[in-house]
Amino acid sequence: DISVHEGVFPAVGASHPYNAPVTPGANPTDCHATMGCQQTGYGIMYGPTGAYEDQDYKEYGGSSGFKFMMGNTNFEARNFFNSYEVDICFCLDTCWEDTNWFKSGTMRLSPTRLLSSATATSNLPAQWSLEFVNQPGVIGIYRSYDDEYTMGLEANGMLIKIVEDPTGAASTIDASDNKCWKSGYDSQLIIGPSDAGAASFNYPGTTTSPETKRIMFNGGFVARTITVQKAGRIAVCYCGRVDDSGQCVGAGDLSVNWKMLAQINIKGPKMLPQQRWTFSTMVNFRFSYIGYGLTSYDKLRIIDFSGRCTDDNFNPNRAAYEYTFIRTGCLANCQAVTLNDGDNPGDLTTRVRTAACSDFDPNHGSCVRNDIVSAIVVSNTETELVFQLPHGFQDGDEITLGENFYCHPDDTVCRDETVSAL
Repeated sequence: DISVHEGVFPAVGASHPYNAPVTPGANPTDCHATMGCQQTGYGIMYGPTGAYEDQDYKEYGGSSGFKFMMGNTNFEARNFFNSYEVDICFCLDTCWEDTNWFKSGTMRLSPTRLLSSATATSNLPAQWSLEFVNQPGVIGIYRSYDDEYTMGLEANGMLIKIVEDPTGAASTIDASDNKCWKSGYDSQLIIGPSDAGAASFNYPGTTTSPETKRIMFNGGFVARTITVQKAGRIAVCYCGRVDDSGQCVGAGDLSVNWKMLAQINIKGPKMLPQQRWTFSTMVNFRFSYIGYGLTSYDKLRIIDFSGRCTDDNFNPNRAAYEYTFIRTGCLANCQAVTLNDGDNPGDLTTRVRTAACSDFDPNHGSCVRNDIVSAIVVSNTETELVFQLPHGFQDGDEITLGENFYCHPDDTVCRDETVSAL
């Protein structure tokens, strides 16, 4: 037996004849209490189609079914590391006696984990998982051989829908699911599965031999990619039950099967509204910009208006002085920008203001570090962080925590997924 943390099993039972017409008098409830059920009415019955066996089957879970509570965050609930098998135990009567319980089946709980590439040998950025704004990528789910027959992870036909998710990790699990079924497809956000037809016919989830552990949302064509046109948080929504016409099954209620698969932070500068700067000629200047997922390894290149950032295989060659009249390294060592094959192609270093490193010198060299010295869990929703120096945070700021955080050995609730969710 495998114990699932905080598993919730609504204990509501009812039974129905296996193949008899469902009428108010044909399926009496056999459970006189939550833990007391007995099978009745077995025998030969006669109906409009002749004689049949009155074989009962029992339903547990009511109209809402079962829900496994794997944690408090979307990552813990959906993207956990390993599948679980849970034994289904049944007792017919006198359930206070251990010998009356027996195993009647197994339920498998499978994660939905994003893949990093379209194939195991992909070496082109367009075949890697979505990461950057305006750069083509792919969406795929890892499925182990043991999960092949898990409902929602079958071989073909699953749908995805990508929507903006500005609240990101702050959303509750239920709120994320609601966002998925209430939001429509957005052609201003996505190039690829930008409407229901494209998602169904061109981007259904597909497995291709021999890599059947990969469910790729490309209709079986590796060259078919997805592009996100705005930087920021997105939610990848998923429907694992599709009808013959390629639409998400819901019997009129889209909230039944549209669920959030994962959240992704699409990296890049904020595109809308466009960021603009104005400077005078012959004046030394510096400027800042805002975006999502930015790092101190990012670079900027200012090019002439006659060029495009996608020129020369995404390596535009119109930043040189003869196009832009820009010098870099000022004040100490001004040098004219050269063509790409020169000594100064004009790549501007950037630095992200963070609690770990702030107050850079004018040339973005040295900075002041401000490390976390302790982390104290105050409650299920609050953690107190103590910094070496004043942190300068404002209400609404968000941070991510990296290395050196572990579950306490005596903590029975914390899991590896809990730490990863930081």
